[in-house]
Parts: sequence; structure tokens; C-alpha cells
Amino acid sequence: MAASPLGAPLRRVWTARVAAAPNSSPVVAGGRVFIGSVSNAVIALDGRTGERLWTAPTGQPADAPPLAFGELVGVGTEGGHFIVVRQSDGREVWRHSGGGRIAGSANAVLENGRWRVLVGSYDATLQCLDGESGQRLWSFAAEGYIHATPAISGSDAIVGSCDGRVYIVALSNGEVRATIDAGSYVAASPAVDSGLAVVATHGGEWLGLEVETGRVRWRMADTNAGAFVSSPALGRELAVVGDRAGRVVAVRRADGALAWSRPLREAVDGSPVIAGDIVWIGADDGRLRALRLRDGSVLWSHEIGAAVRGSPAVSDGWLYVSDTSGAVHAFEGPAAPPR
Repeated sequence: MAASPLGAPLRRVWTARVAAAPNSSPVVAGGRVFIGSVSNAVIALDGRTGERLWTAPTGQPADAPPLAFGELVGVGTEGGHFIVVRQSDGREVWRHSGGGRIAGSANAVLENGRWRVLVGSYDATLQCLDGESGQRLWSFAAEGYIHATPAISGSDAIVGSCDGRVYIVALSNGEVRATIDAGSYVAASPAVDSGLAVVATHGGEWLGLEVETGRVRWRMADTNAGAFVSSPALGRELAVVGDRAGRVVAVRRADGALAWSRPLREAVDGSPVIAGDIVWIGADDGRLRALRLRDGSVLWSHEIGAAVRGSPAVSDGWLYVSDTSGAVHAFEGPAAPPR
């Protein structure tokens, strides 16, 4: 869920072309927009103007979404490198070489004044790296690709794998506390809130997991679903996700019961963002949409110009989204009413 609400309609302020091919989902921190690129770079743009601030070469395609933590930003590459640079100027701080493609964003947690960075990759490992030096602290091996971002809940990491399992791993040492059979491979990131992890599988099934115990609280097979590659977003009562059958679907967090389903025209691979009572989501039909959270009705829709397969980023009344033509678009929300 976004830190602040964002109302509709939006006004497009700028568009910046940063590559000639698809890019990652944008990430916003400190007034800058960071995006990984298949053009072998991670790029920083000014959030208000779209001006390119710096370009940091990665040496390999870097279409995984970046991770901003502290004063740094890190991005994974197709060749298995995780490269960390300074947010201010793009100067490289450290890089870690792994054994497989990094397709999803990393995640990070601050413990005792030091960042721990979690990176999953196609060599089936989840690695915990020291945020200042890149030194590996521990490594956990699944039995299939780790495609998406690991979630963090308290002292645990929750990660899905293409081996068809979800693992709950201790952040302190990488020991597995629980293994859950998901029924099919998990390409989407788990979403976690208040001790509940919601997982959407490639086989079209939902799971609600208790992080503390690893118990499956509920399980819901969606017979109309396409594959879930989109990761769920959690509101107070609902979990929302898109599927490759071209729908956006919401289920109740309490029991997994279907709340609503909104058909779109084409596949939805990007993950939704919930900001207040609105769900923001893009799709392969090239449209960015605002859906009402409680019932999925369309409040606003805008033609981007190319397929939207990344996730929007919402920050301080603005929304940023990339498309498959290599462009990043910035939208400003309606002005806040006077107090």
C-alpha cells in the first residue's frame, strides 16, 4: 500500500524515454525516480521534471526493479550481479556476483543501524548481503528459480519459488522455519501485513499464510484465473492482484473469499498499488487505470501508448509508470483541498 492516498483524475506532466526496449518498474526516493534498463544501466530522473540526473552502467541488462535503501540504490542484472550505487550521483559503492539472473527487486531491512539486503535469483538461492559492503551474510537454497521479491515480516523473510513452495526463513541466519506447498510455482512476490502473507500462484490459486506458524489460514482456487505473475497489494480488508487472463481480482483478507473481479482487455502482469481507496494498475492494453478499491469499478483510465507491464510507483501526490517502449511517465494527482 502506498504511504499516502492519490486521487483521480491524474494529469500527465512529463514523459522521458530512457531506453529503446522495456524497462523495470520505477522506484521513487528523495525526489528521484530510479529505473533499471535493458540498455545496461540504472538511471536516475528528477521526479518533477523528468530530467536525467545520472546514468550508472551495469555492464549487463538490468531490468529488475531497483531497491532504494538508505542513501543507496541497488539493481540486479540478467548475469546475476547485484550492483549498488549512490542515489546522489550514481557512483558505484559495491557489487556482488551471484550465479543466476536477478529478475525481481531485492528487499532490505535495517537492523542495529546496518542494512541487510535480500536478493533472490535464478540459481535458486536467496542471499542476505551486508548493505554497506556487499559481503554475503548467509545463503538459502530452494529447488527452483526465485523470480520475485522476498517479503519481510518482523524477523522473517517470506519467499516464493518456482519449485512450487513458499519458504519462511529466519532473517538472522537463513534457517528455514516453515515450508508451504503452494501447488504450483510462485512467480509473484508475497504481500505481508499484520502477520498475514498473501500469495498468488502461477496456477491461479490464492493462499493466506500465518507468518509466525507457517499455517495455511485459507486457500482459494480461482477457476477463472489466468496465471498470477502480478504480486498482490493489500488494503485493510482486501487483497488485489492482476492475472494473465486480463482481470483484476480482489479477495477478502480474512478468508480468501472473492470480493470482486474486473475484466480488462488484455493481460495484467504488473502489480497493483493501493493508495487510499483507489487501486492503480496498468495492463497490456496500454492503459493506466484507477479502480475503486471496494468494488473494482473504473474511476479513470488513460492511454499510455504501449503495454504497461511494470508496477506504478506512488509518492507525494505523484504517480510514475514505465511502458514497454522504454518510456517513463509522470502524473500529478489533483490538488489537495484546502484545510
